[in-house]
Amino acid sequence: MTTSGGRVKQHNGSVAGRQRASWSRAVGVVAMVLVFASIYGSPVEATKRRVTVRSNGSTTTTAKPTTTAKPTTTAGSSTSAPTSTSNAAAPSNAGQLLTSEPLAGAPKTSNAYRVRYRSVSPAGLPIEVTGLAYVPVGTAPKGGWPVLSYAHGTVGLADRCTPSKAVSDLENSVASTFNALGMAVVASDYEGLGTPGRHPYLSGVSEGRGVIDIVRAARSIPGVKLSSTFVVWGHSQGGHAALFAGELASSWAPELKLAGVVAGAPPSQLTNVAESIENSPFRGYFFMVAAGLNAADPSLDLSLALTPKALSILPVVDTGCNAEVFKAFSADPFDALVKRQALTEDPWRKALAANEPGQVKTPAPILIIHGDKDEQIPVGTSAVLKKKLCNLGDSVDRKVYAGQDHGGAALASIFEVGLWLTLRVQGVPAQNRCNA
Repeated sequence: MTTSGGRVKQHNGSVAGRQRASWSRAVGVVAMVLVFASIYGSPVEATKRRVTVRSNGSTTTTAKPTTTAKPTTTAGSSTSAPTSTSNAAAPSNAGQLLTSEPLAGAPKTSNAYRVRYRSVSPAGLPIEVTGLAYVPVGTAPKGGWPVLSYAHGTVGLADRCTPSKAVSDLENSVASTFNALGMAVVASDYEGLGTPGRHPYLSGVSEGRGVIDIVRAARSIPGVKLSSTFVVWGHSQGGHAALFAGELASSWAPELKLAGVVAGAPPSQLTNVAESIENSPFRGYFFMVAAGLNAADPSLDLSLALTPKALSILPVVDTGCNAEVFKAFSADPFDALVKRQALTEDPWRKALAANEPGQVKTPAPILIIHGDKDEQIPVGTSAVLKKKLCNLGDSVDRKVYAGQDHGGAALASIFEVGLWLTLRVQGVPAQNRCNA
């Protein structure tokens, strides 16, 4: 990691040896998660604080009753949903914890919970969102455990793809590693995954609110002490969600302190991405985006973007996860499925533009990660994105990993990104490389 100033160099020197020793035991697990589970995340490097490990058999559950919220707006509604980043303040109950229950099979180093909480859809409707919270076992530091809000990558739009519904030993192992290194981890499922309505895939406002509101919710789990300081990290769809969470943070959650945002291979320049994958195995993303933005704003007419053939296949997004969707849209020529003019004509042009990262300034430094061999999100898109963010006045660094593809960049960046996040939580300023 590039350092600046004596304080940073001193800290880096004291942590580097311990961090690599701690991480060597977890790299294999993380690699499997990154490559095979399509759930991208990263451990946080060791801090100077020592964590005392004890049994978590006495995990506390939330006593608050569940209140049924209105479902996500679905196609056919007359409500038009704004999809661009706004300065709207959150209602007082955004992030309200509705339920929490101990997570079966949680590692002994974590008090882990499956949570349900309130958020707000892009249309302004109250919704419920689910997710996970892993809290370190031991005595919290003064002010509470700092929080990593992890934004997951694309899993699909169907409820059966919901990450918190089928938590694996691999995910538990990674979360346990984060906790042992001194940080609580929360992970939103996002709106519409495991809750009513279709998931509004790549709707930045929806993703960002979900990623922020789970931090609020986890702070209300009885017996849990979490700091108001948080960082966000995501890869792929999660990188997109992380950037929007950063842009929304000041207006949506002024009581929280965002310390940093890491966005791995974030989708941006969406028209260019669509064109780059039209003849690739990943063309299914295009149809997920169409279905997701229509879920966020039902006034977007799908028939303006998709042919009758594509519309006949589209219900697969409500039943299948990534592999099924990719397969369903692989047989026909792209032009037999997509009306190309939709990419450059309203209303779809405006919808795509509204969900481009870089709408408003982010109040914390940003690190962008990308592999120069990315086969899903062209590496050049993040160069354009960096310039756009810098023009807003953001503090931005961008790291390109030679020879790494979409998932490989996440694994290759683990050590550097983990240290970057830890320094942000500890209040060490990030180096702004907008002029580099």
